[in-house]
Amino acid sequence: MKQTLLRIYTAAILLGLLAMCCITVQASDGESVCEHTFGEYELTITPDCTQKGEAVRTCSECGYCEAIVVTRPGHVPGDWVLDVAPQIGTAGSMSKSCTVCGELLQSEAVAPLPEPEPAPETPEVPEVPEQSWIDVPLPVALLAFILPNLILVVVLIIRGIRNRIAKLKL
Repeated sequence: MKQTLLRIYTAAILLGLLAMCCITVQASDGESVCEHTFGEYELTITPDCTQKGEAVRTCSECGYCEAIVVTRPGHVPGDWVLDVAPQIGTAGSMSKSCTVCGELLQSEAVAPLPEPEPAPETPEVPEVPEQSWIDVPLPVALLAFILPNLILVVVLIIRGIRNRIAKLKL
């Protein structure tokens, strides 16, 4: 509210000053006596997102003022910001504001998070006690060690016999 009143008050003062400095020296027939030598435009009211601005230039010879309206640039939208994070079963919200003046430009709801799916039931696996070679009875351990070696020896003997028989036939 204070900013609005301050803007109105500032605009009124500037318009009063503009009216005072924009008096033109005119001849009796209504034509301007001066050829007007203008300088650069000076910004008297700065435009913002919602308000147009104004620029004035003054004749260096007679003091005549010429004003132009400076168009407002409009809002500059920022990035989306997550205001309220969505929860399971509860929607959230996000918004986009002007990066210049901070005015809220857009607001949207964010869909709630879905209910989590229940974990699939896994069948119970019976617990198997761990065994080591120490737990295995001695004859079984010897058999497990000796049997593969015994089979290897038998296979080698059979191959040797076949080779000798093959040499005899030749």
